Amino acid sequence: MTDESPVVVVAALLIGILVSGLSSTNADTDPNDASALRVMYAALNSPQQLTKWSGTAGDPCGESWKGITCSGSKVTEM
Repeated sequence: MTDESPVVVVAALLIGILVSGLSSTNADTDPNDASALRVMYAALNSPQQLTKWSGTAGDPCGESWKGITCSGSKVTEM
């Protein structure tokens, strides 16, 4: 074993963690967050400016609803 082997292992682990973290950003939206956004959208009479939004279905984080920012499955900004 050379001195570089631990560095390669650590680098591979860090890359794996980074990639798994990136894939979780496209997770389905928390059901409570999605439901609250749908209710709000319907209460606003379904404004056309809110592209990709739906009052009955859809995934705010997975479908990148206009004006919505997510971290994992949680809506973090509107």
